[in-house]
Amino acid sequence: MLDVVIVGAGISGISCAKHIRASDGMRQHRIKVLEATDRTGQFSLRLQEDAPKPSCRKTAQLSIGAQPGSTADQGMPLGVIHDFATEKGLMLDKDWMSDPKWQWEVLPLRHLHGSEASPTEKQAFEEMESAFDSFTDKEAVGDQADEKSLGALLDEEFQKWAQQKEHDAAMMQTMFEFKKREMSSGVGSPDLYTASANGFVQAEDGFGHDCIPLPHGYSSIVDAMLKEVPGLEIQHGAAVKEATSHDDHVEITLENGDKLQARTVVFTVSVGVLKSGQIRFKPELPQEKQEAIQRMGFGHVEKCILTFDNDTWETLKHGVHCLWPPERDGYRNAVLNDWEQSIVAFYPNQPRSSRSLVAWIVADGFSNTSAPEKVMNLLRRCLGRDVPDPVETNLTNWGRDRRFLGSWSYLSAGQPLDAFGMLGKPFGRVFFGGEHTHPKYFGTAHGAYESGARCAQEVIEKLSPPL
Repeated sequence: MLDVVIVGAGISGISCAKHIRASDGMRQHRIKVLEATDRTGQFSLRLQEDAPKPSCRKTAQLSIGAQPGSTADQGMPLGVIHDFATEKGLMLDKDWMSDPKWQWEVLPLRHLHGSEASPTEKQAFEEMESAFDSFTDKEAVGDQADEKSLGALLDEEFQKWAQQKEHDAAMMQTMFEFKKREMSSGVGSPDLYTASANGFVQAEDGFGHDCIPLPHGYSSIVDAMLKEVPGLEIQHGAAVKEATSHDDHVEITLENGDKLQARTVVFTVSVGVLKSGQIRFKPELPQEKQEAIQRMGFGHVEKCILTFDNDTWETLKHGVHCLWPPERDGYRNAVLNDWEQSIVAFYPNQPRSSRSLVAWIVADGFSNTSAPEKVMNLLRRCLGRDVPDPVETNLTNWGRDRRFLGSWSYLSAGQPLDAFGMLGKPFGRVFFGGEHTHPKYFGTAHGAYESGARCAQEVIEKLSPPL
């Protein structure tokens, strides 16, 4: 019989294995990781490892994951995972901001009909950029935080702010809707009126704003953790169908019919998988836990990565911000009815030697392969000129991948903050990790990492003989 089975070989699952193995008295315990896909790392993968064409493997370090907590440049917030990356020498040195390959730039601002924004519009955009963060500070959220949606909060604060401005009302509405579209990709929801204002404030506190690029993406974190667990047994293509709890063990049934027994089991699968009911728990999970799972928001963010030849890249390397005209019914219906309208920018991937632009798309996956063509047409519209086709296109489809069914979690409007704690609460010999179980760092990679460490401690306590 195994001592520990960990379901899911992402950052949380590997972190759990690493912390268990590092504990005194646990080094001889048998640990096995079950991963439903054919890869370790889940969201942390790079296209460098998966690209079908040699050109991308030679030139790019591209993160294909809508990975929690990272930015388009594969940056990472300060925290425990930052400390681990620093310890392992995975970070850029302190002078990274002076390196042109990694420097941030202000993206050009253009309308969808191809014209550049006017000086007045640029000024209004800058003012909106400066003011927008204050719309979601703790004072703005107020006492009714749990019940207030993020969209409603933004609308209220914008109206107060806009009354003090002299810019044209339509112009300010355009800038405001741009920022809401941008926030949708950060939260992961096309409908900010279903997301909790309080949850967003909590996430902002946990995420912070200091990001430092990881030159080799988040998969370097997974690789470094695996080196600390030599000989860790990872079985790929091992999707769990059922977990049956007994007094002294848990029996795991795989989709292929194979069975395993372990003294403890740790689930680090996504909220999307838990919501879908792909995994049956016997006996059933407590009702309050089931309700927390079903109510929890789970984002749908995809990436379309366009890689260009050298000549074309020289004309595109600064990226572009796209200004959509204000909709009569606001951005909400526009984005819900057409995922294209969730795209607000084409971000230069860093390092710039990758020659790639990244569009973040708020969409529930794609049912066909026409999305990259639609994204390219949008880029051409925004630039107001023809652009040669990319030499390579990569499109994620996490929302339609039944092993993920989304990207990262967010708190639904009306849902209490302790819902994350409920998702992480153990059930007998069954434990739960993943970014969605962290009460503060949900939706981030460091939340996933810390949840793995928490599960490890819970497992250690369960397996340790009584004093």
